Amino acid sequence: MLHKVIKRVARFAARGADSQPKFRSVRWLPATQFPELGQSAGTWLVAFDGLVGIACHVDDPLPSALLPTDGLAQAVSSPIVGVADQGVSVALQSSAGGVFQVPHLDPTGYPMPPRVAAVAQWDIWPNLARVVHCAAGANSGRPTYEHVCLRPSGAEATDSICLGHAPGWGWDAQVLVPARIFGHLDREAPLSIAIDDQQIQLWAGGLEMRWGAVRRDLTYPDCRGVLESMRSQGHRVVVPTKGLLDAVRQAVSISAASAVALVFQGQAVGLLGWRGAGEAMEHQYDVTLPVVFGHGPVSPAAPAAIYVDGRLLVRALRAVDTPTVMLGVAKEHDPLRLEWAGVMECIWPWRL
Repeated sequence: MLHKVIKRVARFAARGADSQPKFRSVRWLPATQFPELGQSAGTWLVAFDGLVGIACHVDDPLPSALLPTDGLAQAVSSPIVGVADQGVSVALQSSAGGVFQVPHLDPTGYPMPPRVAAVAQWDIWPNLARVVHCAAGANSGRPTYEHVCLRPSGAEATDSICLGHAPGWGWDAQVLVPARIFGHLDREAPLSIAIDDQQIQLWAGGLEMRWGAVRRDLTYPDCRGVLESMRSQGHRVVVPTKGLLDAVRQAVSISAASAVALVFQGQAVGLLGWRGAGEAMEHQYDVTLPVVFGHGPVSPAAPAAIYVDGRLLVRALRAVDTPTVMLGVAKEHDPLRLEWAGVMECIWPWRL
């Protein structure tokens, strides 16, 4: 439905007072004015934040317009049943009753979607979707880590605390692409990709295209090498995914700092969450999870314990789509490793 597509596209519009006002908008582009995108009827809805853009096709015949996202926000809270160009504004009739008048902006200088390049099927996406959350968020102050690194052997993402690797063909040569180009994409969506000297194009079917600038001048860490070097170290155990996720969520809800402790010993993994500092614990939550396969240290006097940010562990476990997940740990100051469905992620611990 039209209002849902507008919401989807608007996520990619610029935000904040520091962004360009013209990019805090959504462009309506009749398909007849831009046949290069492969549609002869309907309308393309376009947004661009200065780095990443999106174009989604709808069957509705809409007027050519550039509309501010703040004006559209209320109008798309319910299905839209009618659209009329009023000259200085566009009238959007809501199914909930009433008509929203959204003013036209001057479209001069607003960038158009790039011409379609020759694309190749991109089968790595289901794997990358499981670890792309490891990339740093926008405005992190670390622009290199706001990218995903594509290599012939896979794709990698890191924010320096979390690190993920997805196996498969990323691209023919190393290239960095904006991580937010993958936002709100269905993990199972079949994707096609094209990369040239300046940009990436990503197609989800023939009705959604995304594009963004690429970088080849930045040095990216060898995430795969780091993870592979850890695989033969320490202890590895397999535990039920749901049980661990539920337990970590509970531990995080107790902890004021979101810190959780994982203790590996024999055929069990202990999980602890607490509130307080030092030896004073106002509240405490602990649980013991059975190990499905593998084992931790067998000596009760020397369990392997690691402290991590529980919010990051919850985020990682939410991406796990298998009944069990492998956890690996060496020493208390070494990263916690997770492996499932062919992908790997690690989380560097806190030093409490």
